[in-house]
Amino acid sequence: MGDFTAQNGVINNSFFAMMPLVLFVSATNAWSEEIFSRFVIVAGLDGKLKPVTICWISGVIFGIPHYFFGTPSGLFGVVVSGMPADS
Repeated sequence: MGDFTAQNGVINNSFFAMMPLVLFVSATNAWSEEIFSRFVIVAGLDGKLKPVTICWISGVIFGIPHYFFGTPSGLFGVVVSGMPADS
């Protein structure tokens, strides 16, 4: 694919060539997280538990992978994964 290092402080063309793939993989990851943690869990529990309980369950299930495998990981990763985009 090419050299992905910056040379003399300038990003080479390989960086820009990979951007569509990076954006696609990022969007796919975000979409799958939302489908699993919001659609499957929330829709499956809707009407069976109180809405606040469903939110907590969904949040914990969403946060656990971010704690262990997220970037950033740990407590900071969990907190950041739960922040609204506009904050």
